[in-house]
Amino acid sequence: MNHILSHWPRLLLPMLLAACQTPTASKPAPLPPSELGSQQDSLQEPESAPRHQTAPQHEAGQPWTMAQVLERISNHNPDLVRARAGLQQAQAGVQMSRASYWPELSLGLQFASTDNPGQAFGVLLNQQRLSLGPGFDATPGITENWSKELRVDWSLWNPERAARSDAAQAAQSGAQAMVLHVDQGLRNAGVQAWFGLLAARALKKVQDESILVVQGRLQKTQKRMELGAALKADVLRLQGRLAQAQQNAAGADLRVQTASSGLNRLMARPPQAPLEFQQDPEWNAPGQSPDGKVLDTLISMALEQRKDLLAAQQNVRRLQHEDAASQRSGRPRISAFGAYNVDGHDLGLDTDLDSYMLGVGLHLPLSKRTPARRTASRAQLMGARAELHSLFLTIQSQVSDAQENLRVARIQLQLSSSAVATAEEAYRIIAEAQDAGGATVTDVLEAEDARRQARVAQVAAKYYVQIAQAQLAMAIGTPW
Repeated sequence: MNHILSHWPRLLLPMLLAACQTPTASKPAPLPPSELGSQQDSLQEPESAPRHQTAPQHEAGQPWTMAQVLERISNHNPDLVRARAGLQQAQAGVQMSRASYWPELSLGLQFASTDNPGQAFGVLLNQQRLSLGPGFDATPGITENWSKELRVDWSLWNPERAARSDAAQAAQSGAQAMVLHVDQGLRNAGVQAWFGLLAARALKKVQDESILVVQGRLQKTQKRMELGAALKADVLRLQGRLAQAQQNAAGADLRVQTASSGLNRLMARPPQAPLEFQQDPEWNAPGQSPDGKVLDTLISMALEQRKDLLAAQQNVRRLQHEDAASQRSGRPRISAFGAYNVDGHDLGLDTDLDSYMLGVGLHLPLSKRTPARRTASRAQLMGARAELHSLFLTIQSQVSDAQENLRVARIQLQLSSSAVATAEEAYRIIAEAQDAGGATVTDVLEAEDARRQARVAQVAAKYYVQIAQAQLAMAIGTPW
């Protein structure tokens, strides 16, 4: 050990050289406008994990609130678990890139046994048991050695290391943004599934009511037929309409089951798990109301808030650093090492039998794979830039479509309300007219069908407004 201490000044210069490569906490340069379209030049660092207001814990057997449904999705959905695992992997990559600036320490223990004379002489020489005097034996026989080693390896200069470290930082930022994007998307899907299930149940109720209406009309027509005031054909037509209404109700029941299964899947629950809801007050997209905002404003909000866009930007940045590292891959590298050994015929640590070795090496890679590696990294970067531009255009289209869908949904809701009132009154008048013999069964069936369709349209429009509002919030990237 004293030998190493005496050579400590020789190790000081390599340490200072390595310290010059220590990474700083500065952010990478922003992407040029050509890669971001009209987006902001500087990128904000995303939060590492979603932050939500904690909803009261759901108790078994109690109805669910929307807040409890969304909290369940954030805590249990496997897609979000997978995204968080990707973030942990990226964080580990940052730690490994930082560790590459520091020396690696290792302990080694090796046992060797040989009857090769040349190797045996070397072992005996290290063990200070070789005698070349009188009685020298040129065939020492089987010789054993225990080698105990403390080793330090230090990469003093690696031209790729700084770029790799920056790439790891960008990958971590992208993974953080992707966790937020997945969480927001799942919670938004939960909102849409919530209203979708409410709509399916309301439509099922409309179909059930239609069955009751047709059944009531059938009973009255049968009585009128017995009195000779109606035809057998009228009864048969009503029986056919009743069968059709029952088929519609069966289809509505299937849609309820499908919607319930879809929401349970988002919540990571069995498909048949019961879902009773506690009706929340009138719901609006959190954080903002898109009413009155022009399309350009909504698009600007989306480009600022969409986490998938931020993740794509960080991916381009990561590949920029990866490409820079690839372009430097053919440059020389410098490394140093030091080893302290204790040899002996047993496991004991006899410092009289120790030795050390210090060294510095220069490595210049001359692989023919280097040009292909550079070409591949450049092509990957070009593909990521094209993907970012495609996402930029897609976001604009999604915001425009979502805004238009919401506008149309609100118009349909207004029209459906007046249509229901008209259809209800028309059915009442025609049903009374049939009872008095002034209208045919055909007239009644047509009026009942118009009434049912108006009710279906009203229910669908009511919930579609909520779903369209959620879709616009998702297109804008509103956090939940």
